Amino acid sequence: MSSLISVALAMGLSTLGFVLVSITVAFHYSKALSGIQDNKAKEKLKERTKGMVIVFLTLPATCVLFSFVIVFLGQSAETSEAVLFAVSLSMGLCSLMVSIGFALMIPQSTEAIVRDPGLFGKTIVSMEPIEIPILLTFVIAFLSLRMEACAGSCLNSNYVVAASSFGAILGAAFAWTTGVENLKLRVAKSAISVVISLAGFVIALSMLGYF
Repeated sequence: MSSLISVALAMGLSTLGFVLVSITVAFHYSKALSGIQDNKAKEKLKERTKGMVIVFLTLPATCVLFSFVIVFLGQSAETSEAVLFAVSLSMGLCSLMVSIGFALMIPQSTEAIVRDPGLFGKTIVSMEPIEIPILLTFVIAFLSLRMEACAGSCLNSNYVVAASSFGAILGAAFAWTTGVENLKLRVAKSAISVVISLAGFVIALSMLGYF
């Protein structure tokens, strides 16, 4: 039963984040297109930006994939229920927070590609720092599954790195006020998520005995 709860935490929260981003993209893309009165121009723009919207929709896919990998590895190995719960909770929470970060940055991103599809590259670059926390959380979760002998340290390290992934929301909130055209400032603001997550990552590594 406990293992099922762990699986539900990791996959449920990461899937919830995926759905949140999907709804946000669909709503704001439709809203941006509604301002175009010329139907021919609107259809042409839809055709041109269709692939870009699909990329926005798949942004949280990394979170779902990494959560699945950790749950699969935890179920395959002889992992204690406590450690499996910790890594599942950290992956699930981090996935949700990263997805919320993406959702905060989606409105301006969709408006930007509708206004000028050439800005698509800048929108993706400015959102990439928000994804870093899930990569760092995945590393800590993976190491924890391999170091089950240090159960207490594994639990605490996962909780620390999960808490630090809140930086994804903070970074997105800061970047939210900056237009896509101002790429350097937007990236610098969203990079707050990287700084906070790296701090949590280093602390988590030290708790696992790597420092």
